[in-house]
Amino acid sequence: MIKITCEGVVTMPRGAVLKLSAEQAARREWALVPVEGKKAQFEVREPVQFKHGEEFGFLGDPEMLPRALRPERPARKSARSETPEGDAGGAGEGGDGDAGGDTGGDAVTGGDAGAGDQTPAG
Repeated sequence: MIKITCEGVVTMPRGAVLKLSAEQAARREWALVPVEGKKAQFEVREPVQFKHGEEFGFLGDPEMLPRALRPERPARKSARSETPEGDAGGAGEGGDGDAGGDTGGDAVTGGDAGAGDQTPAG
């Protein structure tokens, strides 16, 4: 679970699974469906917003989070970065595209999430 503390208005998209307090869920019941067999967990059926200072849990793929809320991943060490000083190593570096990593227990803060996600690239 990723714990989110809002630093502005945050909009969570359809399909997200959130851990909410009873009060938070009651205010958004029209847009949520309880996850069967899971206490305080809800699937978002219509986008929901959270205000500054609200905290909630996010369960699921971090790629579903608005960009402003995605946890930063530490840079992966390459084999060249472990060579002794003075060794020039190889010619360029490239990423393997691996998006793995466990995000359990991560905490992120964010605000105005989703605003940049809706602007077409161009």
